[in-house]
Amino acid sequence: MEEDQKRGEIDTNLIARSGSAEKLHATFPETKKIAIFRNPADRFYSSYMQATRKQNIAYPLGDAWNQSRFHDEVYFHRLLEPYLALFRKE
Repeated sequence: MEEDQKRGEIDTNLIARSGSAEKLHATFPETKKIAIFRNPADRFYSSYMQATRKQNIAYPLGDAWNQSRFHDEVYFHRLLEPYLALFRKE
């Protein structure tokens, strides 16, 4: 690989892993991080549908929002807070 060639990694679950911001900062403090999020309503619906298929959830979609298991997936600011505290905003 050429020295001036750009490199990167894509991980769709990294931002949600506990301690990932700290590990990235310790290892790659100056690299650029890019976060792309889905529409929160689409993400919630997708997570609900996946849970109903895999875990036999017995409550309807309207009641699912009251289940905290779905909140972290759609409140993206909670996932970003550790990164924003450690990395430059640029």
